[in-house]
Amino acid sequence: MHPLQFLFLLLKMVNQSFKDYIVNLSNPYFLHSNENPTLILVSPPLNGNNYYSWSRAMKLDLQSKNKLKFIDKSLTQQSLVILVGHMMLSWLQHSIDESIVKSILWIDKAVETWIDLHDRYS
Repeated sequence: MHPLQFLFLLLKMVNQSFKDYIVNLSNPYFLHSNENPTLILVSPPLNGNNYYSWSRAMKLDLQSKNKLKFIDKSLTQQSLVILVGHMMLSWLQHSIDESIVKSILWIDKAVETWIDLHDRYS
C-alpha cells in the first residue's frame, strides 16, 4: 500500500471516530448541546454532611447521561478525551459547596475527585 493511501485511510478512520462522538448517544464521550461546564446536575450541593444523598443523586444523573464510567473506573480506553474529562470535573465542582471545592480544585481526573470525596465524607 502506498504511504499516501495509508494516510488517507487513517484520516478517514479518525474522521469516522470523531463523528461517532458527535452523534452516538451511547458513546461515553458524547456531549449533548445543552451540556456545559456550568450545568448544575444535583441540588443541594455536597456540603460535607450530605455525602450519601449527594452521591446517589450524582450517580443517577451521570448514569442517565452515560457518564458514570468516568468515575467508577469502568472506562477502559486509554486515551480519554480531555474535553469530556473536564466537563465531568466541572459538573462535580458545580455540585459541591464552595468551601469544599477549594480542596479539590487541583485534582485533574473525575475518578480521583470522586474517590477523594468518598474517602472524606462517606
